[in-house]
Amino acid sequence: MENKRIIWLDLAKGFAMLLVVIGHCMRDEMRQASMILDLFYRSIYIFHMAFFFWLSGNIYMLSKSKNDQPLAIAKRRIQKQFPPWIFYTLFIYIVFEIAMRLPILKDLFARSGYSSLSIIEYLLSCFKANNPLAYHLWFLYILMIIILLFSILDNYTIHVCPIAIASGFIGILARDIVPVRSWWRLYNYVTLYLPMFAIGAWQCNFQPKKKILYPWGFIGLAYIAIRAVYYSDFSGNSLRVEGLERCIIYILSYLCLPGLMLLLKHVFQQEIFPPTKRYLTFLGKNSLAIYLYHQPFCCAFPGMILYNRLHFNAILTMSICFVLCMLIGLFQEFLAKRKQHD
Repeated sequence: MENKRIIWLDLAKGFAMLLVVIGHCMRDEMRQASMILDLFYRSIYIFHMAFFFWLSGNIYMLSKSKNDQPLAIAKRRIQKQFPPWIFYTLFIYIVFEIAMRLPILKDLFARSGYSSLSIIEYLLSCFKANNPLAYHLWFLYILMIIILLFSILDNYTIHVCPIAIASGFIGILARDIVPVRSWWRLYNYVTLYLPMFAIGAWQCNFQPKKKILYPWGFIGLAYIAIRAVYYSDFSGNSLRVEGLERCIIYILSYLCLPGLMLLLKHVFQQEIFPPTKRYLTFLGKNSLAIYLYHQPFCCAFPGMILYNRLHFNAILTMSICFVLCMLIGLFQEFLAKRKQHD
């Protein structure tokens, strides 16, 4: 799998990355001014990170199908993901600490809610899955934890997927009584996405018939629409799970969303949309680089300047931020080709 890329996985990762970039190109002020943008944003956030974890479960099982041992899979994945996570975590701290001391930017950052932190305070927040300078990095951090937990379960148990799903459900239901305190984000992310990772692993080789696949996919879309419209006070990543109703809503996602994910997998395996293949493959192959650097360099800071200071309209601001994000992928491809040439 490392030497030969799987086309549908690149397409699926590219689609998920596209949703991530679009979501991050929207500023809160844009959503407050536009009900349509706000609804679109909430719909994206209900689905896109869950899809990433589901895909990661698929990737785990594809690695295991090559007779790789669970702990070896975890070691390899963590060795691949930890260096970029820790490098970018430290890099963004240095960049922001320098920027917040520049007279020309100091007031701008202060009005945007940024403040200087000691390296100890900063790293502690990062290990709580709450990076104040690059919040999006929680995904890589939580993914490493989930892969490690899942591989340990897989190494020492037979029925790893149902055990992982049950563990996540118990964690969600126990959210209000577990004294997680300032570590609540870490707790919630692991408990909410461990089941989706396990479902992805479980469904890796699952090929439902079309008479099941298409209705199940529609149910997934309906779930997103209903939740986005009627539960507008929290999205997929607003993870304060409080009360039985919210627990049920989250648990329903594990029943409804996998149908849509399987349908997307089917679409990408069939390559039904050839014109988009090249673009989504580009995003999929360069998803890690784009994910690391697009926020805040291409979305938050440019968006703040263009929309809040220069008063560009929302669509123009988002378009410029989107193009900047794509430049990261192009630069990554340039470096990869240069490395191959050398």
